[in-house]
Amino acid sequence: MAAIKKNHDNLMVDTCLLLYMPRQIKPEEKRSNRISVSLDDGTVDLLFRYAKGVKNSKPATVAAYLLASRLDDLNQMGEIPENPDMVEMEAQDFSQIVEYIKLLLGDRTSRQGISFVLLGEILEIDPQRLQNLHNLIAHCTEKEEKIV
Repeated sequence: MAAIKKNHDNLMVDTCLLLYMPRQIKPEEKRSNRISVSLDDGTVDLLFRYAKGVKNSKPATVAAYLLASRLDDLNQMGEIPENPDMVEMEAQDFSQIVEYIKLLLGDRTSRQGISFVLLGEILEIDPQRLQNLHNLIAHCTEKEEKIV
């Protein structure tokens, strides 16, 4: 009886050590990203029945599979944008921005063909501020040229 108790005590000590010693996760064991979703009772019931009856797996695993599968389908149909942070811009608008930057950098000597009003609309900046920035840079460039 004492031997059993001693083994039991060692088991308790080992268990306690496991609880208090954080397990180091190896890079190859890195967890997948996790999200939390709320489902209505009917959907949860369907998920549990499908997970148990068809897939014979845990509901969370089946939910992840179903979600990934549907997202793949939507992506193949072109329903998901390539990068939601990217904004599509007309070529003419992009060209205006490029020409304005060239003007600010001194790569252009004339502002002919550059509309501060159009740039203001594209960039959502007051056109007068864009013109003031251009004038300030032009003024500083002239002063620098006189010094050199």
